Amino acid sequence: MTKSVRTGMSAAILTTTLLLAGACSKSDDVVATQTTTQGGVEATSKKSDTTAKSTTTEKVTDDTTDDTEVTDKTTTTKKTPTTDKKSTTTTAKATPTTKAATTGPEFALASVDALHTKLGEFKALEVLIHFQSGFASAQVQDPAKPKNVDEYKYSGGSVGESVPVKLSGDGELEANLFAYAEIAWDKIPVMMEQAKAEIPLEEGSKGITHIIIKKNLPFDSDTVVDVYVDGGTRGDGGYVMFKGDGTLKKVYGPS
Repeated sequence: MTKSVRTGMSAAILTTTLLLAGACSKSDDVVATQTTTQGGVEATSKKSDTTAKSTTTEKVTDDTTDDTEVTDKTTTTKKTPTTDKKSTTTTAKATPTTKAATTGPEFALASVDALHTKLGEFKALEVLIHFQSGFASAQVQDPAKPKNVDEYKYSGGSVGESVPVKLSGDGELEANLFAYAEIAWDKIPVMMEQAKAEIPLEEGSKGITHIIIKKNLPFDSDTVVDVYVDGGTRGDGGYVMFKGDGTLKKVYGPS
């Protein structure tokens, strides 16, 4: 039976963990985003985070002084600009805020487009789009060295250099890869809206937190798009699974 390659992510979003495991019986339990060891085999790659600095704009306007003239009991006041102070204007370049750039479907489409431009028609173990942390990543097969997998991260509007992913275990890599063309990327906004309809946003919900695209092994061979919805302060949240073409496959809602 085909063995699976599973990917997970630490809470700090600093380490990507790849898990290889044997097939098991199908379960309807919610799959957590934390790494779950299946077969005790894993691979990791280290990444560094970047911190965006804010830029402020200040403007100092000209000061004025009052010159007073007195003529035959008539007082008149004239305003004239002082000559010893010059106006100063500091102009900051406009940059999109993190919230505006990473919380909607526009970010999902932009990140995938950037990865596609960088990597071409790639084959991947996993594509992750993380709205809360403002990045996307793809674990892709090296076409020149098919046994190798590298991870590329999109953040701040660009794709960084590759980070090697260490593989181990007895799973078959090829069986766990999906092709870029298998996913209807343009339907991701529709999937996000449908996910929120299937799992209504509760009080305090952050909305859709992240999306994971991967093979659904060991349960079946479908390539799936899992859209995760935050439960807020009163709910557990869950995720909605779609097939690669955007068809609804299963809802893993609150228990």
